[in-house]
Amino acid sequence: MKSRLGIYRSMMLLLLVVQGYALTGQEKLALLMGVGDYPAESGWASTNAYNDLNLIKETLIQQGYKPESIYTLLDNACTRKGIEDAFSSYILPKLKGGMSVYIHFSGLAQQVRDLDGDESDGFDKAIVPFDAPAKKIQGSYAPGSFVLDDDFEHYFLQIRKALGPNGQLFVTMDASTAPENLNGRTSARGGDAKMQDENSSVSIAEHLNSFFSIQSAKKDIAPLISFYSSSFNQLNDEYYGEDNEYYGLFSFALCKSLLQLKSNATYKDWFQKLKSIMNENSTLQEPVLLGDKMLSVFNGQLSGRRPYFNISKIYGKDLVLLDGGKLNKIEKGTEFVLYDESVTDTTGVKPIAKAVVEDAKLTESDLRILESTVQTLSKKTKAYISTYHYKPLAVRLQIDLNGNALEQKLLAHFAFSPFIIKDALKPELIITKLNKDYLILKTRQGEVLFKKALKEIHLNEIPFTISDLIAEYVRANFLRNLEINNYGGNADIQIVQLNEGKEIIADDLKNKIKLGSKIKLRITNNENFGQYFSVMNIQSDNQINVIIPYDKPAESYYLAPGQSYTTDFDLQVGLPLGSEVIKLIMMPTPLDLRPVIATRGVSNLIETNKTKNPFELFVGHMYIEHPLATGTDLKIKASEISSVNGIALEIEDSK
Repeated sequence: MKSRLGIYRSMMLLLLVVQGYALTGQEKLALLMGVGDYPAESGWASTNAYNDLNLIKETLIQQGYKPESIYTLLDNACTRKGIEDAFSSYILPKLKGGMSVYIHFSGLAQQVRDLDGDESDGFDKAIVPFDAPAKKIQGSYAPGSFVLDDDFEHYFLQIRKALGPNGQLFVTMDASTAPENLNGRTSARGGDAKMQDENSSVSIAEHLNSFFSIQSAKKDIAPLISFYSSSFNQLNDEYYGEDNEYYGLFSFALCKSLLQLKSNATYKDWFQKLKSIMNENSTLQEPVLLGDKMLSVFNGQLSGRRPYFNISKIYGKDLVLLDGGKLNKIEKGTEFVLYDESVTDTTGVKPIAKAVVEDAKLTESDLRILESTVQTLSKKTKAYISTYHYKPLAVRLQIDLNGNALEQKLLAHFAFSPFIIKDALKPELIITKLNKDYLILKTRQGEVLFKKALKEIHLNEIPFTISDLIAEYVRANFLRNLEINNYGGNADIQIVQLNEGKEIIADDLKNKIKLGSKIKLRITNNENFGQYFSVMNIQSDNQINVIIPYDKPAESYYLAPGQSYTTDFDLQVGLPLGSEVIKLIMMPTPLDLRPVIATRGVSNLIETNKTKNPFELFVGHMYIEHPLATGTDLKIKASEISSVNGIALEIEDSK
């Protein structure tokens, strides 16, 4: 189903394809393909591919792509023939040696019977174009209507030859073949049937299989790097974005992570951030990277993030459009100070204006000028965040218990909650029954947060239990997603595994750690100024623990420029299994979160002679039980924090 953004914008996207702009010396070229509205008679499920493609296009433009170098195929333009024509007529004729080419597809993927015998499991992996045959109509199987991995390999090889060894081909796919059991997930993309003749008996091998089965090692052609949205046979999640629209989780994380990269970033850097963002929102989907991960993103032509934003449009003296939005951590209420374009160091320099965000979209924001010392602002004016602003913590909840007494009890309990919003259409959490015997609280993706037999439930107690669990989920989810990179604030955190006395850096693309393993953490300050640091972890069950400070005062955890610290104590990996996020906080002042975590924010209310650390106050306000948290916006000044970033790891059973 097409989003409310409308058919008009879809037609505008298609117009770009028809017009076929000239590149005029461009060194970057992109082809974005997607199907959101499959024909009703086909039986294929709808996706939010339009939103994916629009967001990716806007993000590429922010990173230096010119609109005329981005070609888009959407819905009924994205047929098998349309895709073939896009490669043969739009991409291949415009290629030059040394260029960077980016290809993306959003939609459905499927397994179809292999006809040429080159697949060990008997099936080709294919995307589902707009005109693919109906999957549930007898006799409709026609593999020639799909676009197979073999087809893509054919075009990719031609592109790589044309680009030569100094060029680069980057491919991303937000599509999946999916298992028949959807595991209670309410919004995902993927096909659950295997397309084959009725008499075929070929089985599916249970192994990881990328969309691209051939990675050529030839030295005279451009390298191919690919990000695939999930491992073989995993569903792809749909993500409800901050703009109240659905996106493929992979596509959304792809854009969000790209905007966080430095200009010299590698695909390894990008993939790490991409995976971290995906893990913060779902533990049921694991992206895959293929190719040389150490190559520079877009062949070194990445604009990269800046410590400031520019004005992209001037509406009037008091209102401008900023070239950054929610994906850049800008929310309504975020405060800015503005400097002349000639200012390279703001230290001791008075701003020419102060402003506040009136409305924030994903990639741009309306900025209201509150005071200014100049008559008009230039588009090259530099806007720096002065105060980070986050909306009050809240979660959308659906209760599906058929209106019984328990549902009425829960509704009455949650009616006056400041952080629970009843929403049956786009819920983040769902309270329902499992097999009529159990009450469960689960995420929209199907992850179970609570399960208890109905016969063991006490009507007067269960609302408080579930309310506490929801509060833990909301708080933990906010911290998982919290990223701040203020004026650089650059620091790295690595996991060091201990194996028979030897220290081994964990595979930072997977970070899969066995239960019972011993690890250390290594932190490096990459800035040219000293910083204090603290570390906490958020478990898969939403419990929050402080790792650093450990056994010394907070003042002891300080790193000079370029200095590294490896924990002088071991961490033993324990339960629960699943995805954990380790957060590193860098600040200009010492930080000890142990009191605020242990007292659930109450320590912030206790009067002391010592000035409270601003991040301690910030975290304390995340506790729903805290008197000040009810409907309170979360704020922290940019001058009070350097950076907050994280690393995700997967705790596996030791068996």
